[in-house]
Amino acid sequence: MTDVKIYELKHDGERYRANGWVELLEWAINFHISLEDEYRQAGDDEWIPVADNVELTKILDPANWWTVTQKNGEFIAHDWETVLKWTRQGRLTKDVKIEGPQTPPGGMLGIASPELAPFLKDPVPDEPIVIPPKLRIDGREYLPGSMDALVEWIKNSRIPLETEISIDDGEWEPILECGEFEESLWPTEAVEARDAAEEEALFEEAAAEEETDDEESDDEETDDEETDEEETDEEETDEEETDEEDVLISTFASEDVGPAEPYIVITSTDEEYSLDTPQEVLALFKKKEIRSFDEVRHPDLPEGSMYVSDFVEIMDIRSGISPGYFVGGIMCVVVAVLLFIFRDTSRYLMITGGVLSGIAALIFLFKSFLSD
Repeated sequence: MTDVKIYELKHDGERYRANGWVELLEWAINFHISLEDEYRQAGDDEWIPVADNVELTKILDPANWWTVTQKNGEFIAHDWETVLKWTRQGRLTKDVKIEGPQTPPGGMLGIASPELAPFLKDPVPDEPIVIPPKLRIDGREYLPGSMDALVEWIKNSRIPLETEISIDDGEWEPILECGEFEESLWPTEAVEARDAAEEEALFEEAAAEEETDDEESDDEETDDEETDEEETDEEETDEEETDEEDVLISTFASEDVGPAEPYIVITSTDEEYSLDTPQEVLALFKKKEIRSFDEVRHPDLPEGSMYVSDFVEIMDIRSGISPGYFVGGIMCVVVAVLLFIFRDTSRYLMITGGVLSGIAALIFLFKSFLSD
């Protein structure tokens, strides 16, 4: 039986024992040794630097390493034989990329190597990202974790039928309308509770509508009453205004028809006049037989009496300056000016002046007759 030589290794201040040279090489391949370490055969006094051993240096020199990159990560092989071994073990896939001492810059694809291609496996497909469903109950959100867990929640009466759900971060929708769950999953008690709540809501809605209709009916009746009151007030106001107007102007409606009762004028000297028309009151006032502060009495007057001045103003029988007098006065002034300017002219101007003066005199006489 061949004796196995024992080797000692100094690594990071610690000593380790390898059962033979092969095990020491495996330590190097598995990165348990570095070029700064030292080794010796058991029983020797001299320690040898690892960097002085060609076989160990070849394994530990990064320039001799192969980098293997694929979807599940990046790996380091100390030699090409290790890459071949991994491929035969089914550890590499067709999307693998290999870079090492014998590849062009940037490496090569594994399927380009005749030694590797026959042993490469198809890459593992990406697992789809699963977004757990979200629930919203009475405005609060819950995360059951998975659809299977959600089914258990439903069976345990933890999910009301009115719950909203969001699948794959989609829009919120009623859980019974998402197409994933049937109403039969819910316990019978939950369905009955839902139906009872809907009936109660319908009853409350109908009661509210009936109450609203009653309030509207009451409002309409109130509006009608207010409208009737407003119309009555308007009619009474119109009647009052009409009565007052009748009192003030009815007796002046016609000169031919006199009032039923005479107008009594009482002066400050207790002298009394009985007159049939307002025009007679005005005539006495013009003749200064009565004064503005004398009293006129008649049943149709407000409060039965008023001053002569107020009576004349309200009855609208005081005409002020007559247009006829005004025109006559202007004509007289014009004639006087013309006579003064053309005092040396012919007799035709005198005749014209005389005619105009005569017309003015007639106007004065006519208006004076009407006033009387």
